[in-house]
Amino acid sequence: MAMRFVYSIILFALFASCEKSISFTPDNGESLVVVEATIENDQAPVVILSRSVNYFSQINADILANSFIRNATVEISNGSRTHKLK
Repeated sequence: MAMRFVYSIILFALFASCEKSISFTPDNGESLVVVEATIENDQAPVVILSRSVNYFSQINADILANSFIRNATVEISNGSRTHKLK
């Protein structure tokens, strides 16, 4: 009987949760450099550089295309050797 009471209290607590409305104005943060890279054995390394876009901003094809960073010099290192990617 006591276990049934405990289970009832737990179920009540789960389903009687509070709900609160939160409103905020997002900041237009600065654009950051995003590095996406894959390095695997027996394959050429792939590195994609782009700039971040604000989460709440409108995105179209031009904005997306302009977010990519082109003709960058990318070097990878294991701590003792450095290799410049083409």
